[in-house]
Amino acid sequence: MDSMKLVDVSIGTMAEESSRLEGKVVLQLVVNEDMLNVANTVHGGCIAYFVDLYVARSRIYLIIHQVLNSCSSLALIALDVHQNNDYTVSVSQALNVVFHSPAALGETIRIVNMSVSSGGRSATGRTEIWNENHKRIVASGTHIKMLPSKSKMKL
Repeated sequence: MDSMKLVDVSIGTMAEESSRLEGKVVLQLVVNEDMLNVANTVHGGCIAYFVDLYVARSRIYLIIHQVLNSCSSLALIALDVHQNNDYTVSVSQALNVVFHSPAALGETIRIVNMSVSSGGRSATGRTEIWNENHKRIVASGTHIKMLPSKSKMKL
């Protein structure tokens, strides 16, 4: 994943609800052999990894880089840093991935992650993975994150 390139990190007003903010992170990379399945297209597990994982630099990029590993979490992290000047660690509650079309070796994919909702104990991010060579969607997914419960274990 060394070839992953951060294209954009932005915080803006949601188109659907102007009183709410939306975080957006866009990454790009070229499909390499480590990502392929036996059909020589990006493996579904790799796609799910992209929906679940990755991160971004500056104050936002630095915090995101330290957490490095959460694509649908990226926009949520950016929004959290923008609103609270900090990042709260969360855990996955649900991950849903829909596969639309394949991406092959050497093709460029663009990972677009947007926050959907954030607040209270849970947050939701949406990820779309696009094939830049064929201008088609490869996969889409949603990721619900929640604050972890406090450990009841006494040491």
